[in-house]
Parts: sequence; C-alpha cells; structure tokens
Amino acid sequence: LHLLAIVQRAIDESRPNGSRWNWHQPIDRLVSILRGEAQQDPRESSVKRIGTDRWEPFQAAVVESFGTEHYGIPASPGVGCGRLCFIAGPEQVDDFRPRDIVVTINPVPNLAPLLWDAAGLVTISGSPAAHLFESARSLNVPAVCSSDLSGSLGVDLAAATGQFAVAIDGNRGIVFTCEW
Repeated sequence: LHLLAIVQRAIDESRPNGSRWNWHQPIDRLVSILRGEAQQDPRESSVKRIGTDRWEPFQAAVVESFGTEHYGIPASPGVGCGRLCFIAGPEQVDDFRPRDIVVTINPVPNLAPLLWDAAGLVTISGSPAAHLFESARSLNVPAVCSSDLSGSLGVDLAAATGQFAVAIDGNRGIVFTCEW
C-alpha cells in the first residue's frame, strides 16, 4: 500500500487536473512519469472516453467471489466492474464518475451519453429491446435489465451510491455486489 501511495502521489503531481484518469495510463507512461521524464501532453485534456483497464477483470472476479448475486435479463454481453452509481433523474448525473456502473430504475434514452465512460449498466425494469440497451451494445458496455437489485440489496439505492462495488456479467444476466 505504501508503494501504491508513492506511485499515486507521483502521478497526481504530474497531472493535477486529471487525477481521476491517472490509473488508466499505460505502464510505460507511468514509468516515465516516475522517472520524471514525461511531460503532460496538451492533447490529453481532450480525451473523453476511458476504456477497460487491465485491473477491471481482476476486480470483477473479486466482487463475483465475495459479492451477492442479483439476477436479471442479459441485455448487452460482456463483463464490467466499478462503483455503484444510482441515477434516478437528471439531477444525479453529477454523481457519475468514469468506470462507474450506472444503476437506474428505467432504461431512459437520455442516460445514453453516460455509457461512453461507464463500466456497465443495470436497470430495475425494462426490456433488452430498449434504446438504452441498443446504445450499450453498440458501445460494448455490459448491461443487465429487470434486475432484482433494489429489493435484494436491502438498502436504498440512492444511499448506496459509492458504497458498493458492482460486477456485471452481461452474458448471463447476473449482477454481483459487495461493500467497498
């Protein structure tokens, strides 16, 4: 943990305006930052989308091993893992961070822009034919619909934002949750 703290501090010092994006850097860039060789590329501030990093499959396996299963209908294939971010309406969009799992009640189309940086999508109701799931499939974002997540989680979903890690298996329609 001490070594990770040193690495994080060095990366944060090299990119003070984008620290949340730092852990998605390629290993050769991290090495050059730690050696003091890398300068911030002005084009990096325009990067809008973050893809799967090398740790996400490992995180998904850990959450699947220690988490609680919740069942739904597969809506978009793939596996993703991230922080639970419940979005009930437009006022809660500011709670979203890159590589979060978007959890919502209904698959409304106005949430589609969030999928560019989402690790996954879970809805409590809806059908795999909904426009939001079409968007998820086109962006290769794993998704599960009609999940029993709200009832079986045992907490208010709005209060759960940021407190649970979520892994999605969009191939089987299973969502795994565990507390951070």
